[in-house]
Amino acid sequence: MRMSVPHAESFVAALSELIELLTIPADFETIQHVFSSLCLFAVEGNVELVNSGDALAANDLRMHQDAEDTRALVESMRWHGIAILFVDWSAEPEELLQLARLLGERPSSGQSIDDPFDSRAHRAGCWHVVVRMHESTAQERDLESQGQCEEVHPAVALANGCTSAAQALGLAETIAEHARDLEAAGDAVRITRLLRDVLHAETALNNACGPAADVRKVWSDTFSRIASGDALELVTQLLPSRGRVEPCVLAVLARAGDTAATVLIHRLLAAQHLSERRVLYDTVVHVRAGFATLVRCLDHTQWHVVRNAALLLGSMRVRGVERVLARSLKHRDARVRLAVVTALSEIASLSALILVETAMIDRDSAVRLRAFRSLQTRSDYRLSAQSIADALDVERSADIQIQLLEALVQVRDTNVVPKLMRFCTPGHHRRFSADVRMTLLETLVKLRPTPAKPLLRLARHDRDPRIREQAQRLVGEAARPHVVITEHLRSIALC
Repeated sequence: MRMSVPHAESFVAALSELIELLTIPADFETIQHVFSSLCLFAVEGNVELVNSGDALAANDLRMHQDAEDTRALVESMRWHGIAILFVDWSAEPEELLQLARLLGERPSSGQSIDDPFDSRAHRAGCWHVVVRMHESTAQERDLESQGQCEEVHPAVALANGCTSAAQALGLAETIAEHARDLEAAGDAVRITRLLRDVLHAETALNNACGPAADVRKVWSDTFSRIASGDALELVTQLLPSRGRVEPCVLAVLARAGDTAATVLIHRLLAAQHLSERRVLYDTVVHVRAGFATLVRCLDHTQWHVVRNAALLLGSMRVRGVERVLARSLKHRDARVRLAVVTALSEIASLSALILVETAMIDRDSAVRLRAFRSLQTRSDYRLSAQSIADALDVERSADIQIQLLEALVQVRDTNVVPKLMRFCTPGHHRRFSADVRMTLLETLVKLRPTPAKPLLRLARHDRDPRIREQAQRLVGEAARPHVVITEHLRSIALC
């Protein structure tokens, strides 16, 4: 779900203003107002900010280089060396506030920040914010630089003439024995290199046939033999607490599949620091395995374990887990239910999206909003008028009520008018603000003037003078085209 260009511009302007206000600092009410606007724009969709050095682009729209309303953000991205800043629509308000705070941080004169921005963002809890640094500022490690490799390289041995299965088996025994020694010694670097080299030997023969295919099977069996849970525990020790993971470490873990995923998931559950959890989480997604372990975690007694398991299943787009995720939609902790809605939205099968629709009446407003946002812009799924009406029944935010009302009008359903009439009756007056009630009446008149007349007569005697004035004006008004109605509602929602 990508944010429209106007909303992307609004998001950039709000983020830039918040950075500036936090730097001054401004009074609490001013900051709160801008922050609320930023949160509203953020949930409209994903936004990708690209800093090319001479200009800033938001969702491919090039921003004016000297624009005052984006100045603080542009300067911050340049100062911190940020090339790309991607903010997912599901980012929590706390993440957006931390992001603005970090962007506004500058050292005192004569000082420097050695800790790169992407690492600080991870530690601050910006889970739904992806940062890409310019090459000159990226902090990279190189496994090869951590000492010389003394063990036999299977890939080199193959190149030197290990062309028969018998030769490969002899070398494999030496490698397996050496792996046991390294595992016993707890040598994480060398056991990782050894697994990497066996993997290279295997992949070098991917398209082999005849005797070479037998050699490849030897290396494949050898990898599985030495990639035990204990060996992979050592490999995961090479995962950084922040920043970039070495490609060879990722390759080894991905090849190890479920065994590696199980080790990573257990480490994730035990991790104490947010930055470490972020790296472990991303690595599990890269490995794309351990589904059975994650499904078992959905029944865990600790809420954060269930949340992480649900988010991982969603990030990996795992199909066939919708039924078990559905159970977690009844979890007592709203943070779990929010994660489940996000996961089901990412899986995006028909059964998953139907479950998301049921969450539109959740008892927590954040869960309801996440479910509604996930579905309202999808072209492959149609929200039912009943679900939108049910959501209107429980929603208390006037802004969201207007948006639900707009969605209700856009649904081509014969039951829309009766539902609108029900919301306009005196029994529902306490559910809606005067502004929303006025919008309900006006929308009903535009759709079907005749059934609206009895309600207009009642409204002419309402306690609120604005309702009485509007009812008087609407009497006898002809219905307008549907497109005008939706544009009118959209303008109200943005006011």
